[in-house]
Amino acid sequence: TQLFTENYMVRFLLENSLGTWWAARRPDSPLLKTFTYLRYRDDGAPAAGTFPGWPDRAAAITCMDPCGGSGHFVVAEFEMLRRMRMAEEGLDARAAGDAVIRDNLFMLELDPRCTQIATFSLALAAWRSGGYRPLPAPNIACSGLAVTGQLEDWLRLARGDGRLRAALERLHRLFTNAPTLGSLINPADVPLNERMFSADYEEVAPLLARALARERDDPAAAVLGAAAEGVAKAAKLLARQYTLVATNVPYLGLNRQSDTLKVFANLHHRDAVTDLATVFIDRCRMYAVPSGSLALV
Repeated sequence: TQLFTENYMVRFLLENSLGTWWAARRPDSPLLKTFTYLRYRDDGAPAAGTFPGWPDRAAAITCMDPCGGSGHFVVAEFEMLRRMRMAEEGLDARAAGDAVIRDNLFMLELDPRCTQIATFSLALAAWRSGGYRPLPAPNIACSGLAVTGQLEDWLRLARGDGRLRAALERLHRLFTNAPTLGSLINPADVPLNERMFSADYEEVAPLLARALARERDDPAAAVLGAAAEGVAKAAKLLARQYTLVATNVPYLGLNRQSDTLKVFANLHHRDAVTDLATVFIDRCRMYAVPSGSLALV
């Protein structure tokens, strides 16, 4: 029953966001008949609108699930986008599936084992639709991996620049607390009280990449036998923005949150601290591009 309910919610949210985008641009597409939960107004227009700020082609859409669990959203997005790209680009199922994994789908998950399950679920969907073959490395990462590098090694990269040093110290603290903060981490979000003394993310990003270069524990990559840096991969996904952020946010009341989580939420999401769910909703707004959309449980 729970699995059925989850699949229903996932399909409803995606068909009334990604599916609505498709309906607004391809109103005669045969794919629309497969969108069981797509809602229309009395005049025949999609009820959720037309998503005018989204890209015009499926190849340019990016979908992020920052609380990916075992991969329900990414697998459903894969099936929808694979068919869309086959229709738009004339690709066969294999080529379209590879392109979607490479270009369109992004996922973060706090738990390493769930990250592995989601990676395998996505791979299984790709093999089911296009046959077994080596797949592109999926854009799936565990956001709950703590850094193992020493703070002194990070600060040495600043070469005496006080602003860079402050930024690297802040980022080291964030990623050290990754098992608690996970996908809430935003490398590009500098607290107001630190902005005069800390470098912008664009300036410190190359140094962060160097600092994370030796962090190689990557549960997602291990599933497909790939070699990739775990925390560095997560950092790249945490710092960018996406067309559609679709997820089932976690729930945890303020009284049950750890001190680390409370302090972080008060610093970065002060208006949303009552529950972890509202904190995540606020974070999801940051994951979306200015013209992007959220589809949240």
